[in-house]
Amino acid sequence: MSRAAAPARVTGNEAAPLFWPGWAVAVGALGVLLTSVLYAVSPPRAALPMPNPLFSAALLDMLAGRATLAAAGTVGVVSDVIFAAGALVMLAYGSASRSRLAPLGWAGIALSNLIFIAVDGLAAGVLPRVAALEGGAAVFAGLKLAYDMAFIVGTMALGWAGWRC
Repeated sequence: MSRAAAPARVTGNEAAPLFWPGWAVAVGALGVLLTSVLYAVSPPRAALPMPNPLFSAALLDMLAGRATLAAAGTVGVVSDVIFAAGALVMLAYGSASRSRLAPLGWAGIALSNLIFIAVDGLAAGVLPRVAALEGGAAVFAGLKLAYDMAFIVGTMALGWAGWRC
């Protein structure tokens, strides 16, 4: 009767390649959590993708919530860069998971964060400034549609990737 081999322990320098990327993933995830809280306290028609867009109301809400949206976008961009960098290194070095789908999960997490760099960048400075322009409603509507689409696609990528890691 044979016994299954015990998994090898990771000690010393063997764990070193994943230490800082793990911290980057953790710090990035905490930043994304803070970003989500800031989006949650912002006016919903400005911060969230709209299933039935009323661009005039979203434009007014964008102006009313520009401080929290700018904070959310700024924290989000920095957090997304850190999170994406950590996820890309985890993808390259592998993880402790024995799942063959784990690399797809890390790739999806990195992709989601790269998409959200654009989303958060639009929220941080572009959309509030365009909303404040005289006669900028048409430009605002186009950029808000791009923001909404990227927000949805980035969220789907993260949701798809999360269960694969």
